[in-house]
Amino acid sequence: MSVNNELEKKIINLIDIFNNQSFDEVIKQATKLYKFNNISILPNLIGASYAGKKEHKKAIIFYKKALQIDHQNIEILNNLGKSQINLKLYTKALKSFNVSLGLDKNNHDTHFNLGIAYFELGKFDESIRHYFCAIKL
Repeated sequence: MSVNNELEKKIINLIDIFNNQSFDEVIKQATKLYKFNNISILPNLIGASYAGKKEHKKAIIFYKKALQIDHQNIEILNNLGKSQINLKLYTKALKSFNVSLGLDKNNHDTHFNLGIAYFELGKFDESIRHYFCAIKL
């Protein structure tokens, strides 16, 4: 689905609001837009706003909705994995990050997040390997 100019302006404004950490306002506005526009950036922004409020269970719900629209979006996969880490769902986070890694083996954020997840699971050799990949990239 293509994004029209008016919607594009609204999304850019939402990103500015998000960057100012006005998460409740992003959730409110993005939810209204999402009802009529089935594009992945909207549930991703809602999820990221919930994550910003440290409400990771709600964030995951919206990241999964975003992935239903765009299942190959690395940013959404990494956001999902980060919220899973925050909920100590390390094995699920590994799955999210590994899907992301399958889409782009040179994504430093994915490698860094894999390093965190493996560290939390006590798999230090794997953790270090991914940290070094992140640094190299």
